[in-house]
Amino acid sequence: MSAMANLSRRNMLRQLTCGGLMMALPASALARPAGDVSPPLASRLGRLFSNGESARVIGQRYLDLAPGEANLERLMALICHSVENYARLAHTDTEQLRAMLLGQQRADFARGRTIMIDGWILSETEVRLCAVAAIV
Repeated sequence: MSAMANLSRRNMLRQLTCGGLMMALPASALARPAGDVSPPLASRLGRLFSNGESARVIGQRYLDLAPGEANLERLMALICHSVENYARLAHTDTEQLRAMLLGQQRADFARGRTIMIDGWILSETEVRLCAVAAIV
């Protein structure tokens, strides 16, 4: 039985949106040269989920569909959208960070930026965060 079979859509959404989904990104990540993804930042993003194994399964399935995104630097650029947004995400507290990423997820749904994985319709932001978890 796969890890996905043990996880309901409701529980997955709860894990993605509630109860400590995201930790604040370290301000030190911005001290790196443009285009350089900090391994500690990627590691933190990969550990954001309360059910890491389920996130990794979803992330790997997404990367199978989008192999061109199987790169931490590319994923970070797609999640953050811009240098300004990266800086904003990196310098915000955990509660604001969650709210900002949830806003991105909602915007993805509103604009039709979704991916179907195993019958689940997920936002691009969600699957890319899961992809980070699958890579690190």
